[in-house]
Amino acid sequence: MLRGTLSKEDSVLVTAGGTRDKETWEACGFHKVTISNLDDRMVGNEFSPFGWSFLDAENIAMEDNSVDFVCIHNGLHHCRCPQAAVLEMLRVARKGILIFEPYDNLVTRIGMRFGVGQKYETAAVFYSNFSHGGFRNGPVANYVYRFTRWELEKTVATAYPEGPVQLEFMHALRIPWEQLRGRSNKLPYFIACAMRPLLTVINYLLPAQGNCFAAFITKRSVEAPLWPWVCKTSDGNYVADKDWLLSKYRKLS
Repeated sequence: MLRGTLSKEDSVLVTAGGTRDKETWEACGFHKVTISNLDDRMVGNEFSPFGWSFLDAENIAMEDNSVDFVCIHNGLHHCRCPQAAVLEMLRVARKGILIFEPYDNLVTRIGMRFGVGQKYETAAVFYSNFSHGGFRNGPVANYVYRFTRWELEKTVATAYPEGPVQLEFMHALRIPWEQLRGRSNKLPYFIACAMRPLLTVINYLLPAQGNCFAAFITKRSVEAPLWPWVCKTSDGNYVADKDWLLSKYRKLS
């Protein structure tokens, strides 16, 4: 679905962005990219040739449909309300949004049980000199909210009750080697090393058990199909389809 939809000529807003985002979009040949975050240390040229903007992912100070695509990479779990950030991204995007985040599944929960994964992202705060990298990019370690596909689908459905939204979901396995090597307690690192062959096999046979996911959500167009209980008026408003509802229900006396 993504191939052929995202063009190098499209404008892209990256929320909760950083150096890795800049390097990735630049390597892919994109030009109209703005990196945004809540880092007040920035002066504006850190992501050149791309622009930078101080923007809150949960309350993006931009008009509806301002850019073609909005992207976030490992930033939702730093938000106060990750679902609110998803809806803001959809509001600002004209075509769609890209999300890269940790995934909630059995393998991830086992990894957290043995200390391989983090429940609170303390490592990010440590490696950011205790000043940022946590909750809303502050010094307090954030809880790592891990989505499931079903949770993301429900979040999007709340924003577009008039009809279905296209959502493409991809899974991946990414062991946090850098974080594990930096631990004082090396046991989680050795556990990850020992489990790596098994995790690779599981990821091949059961890709949905990967600890990370990417989601591409296409913005609904005016021509998109509606649910059968919804119809559209000539002035573009959505209303109840009375005929459909009358066929399904009866008035209670």
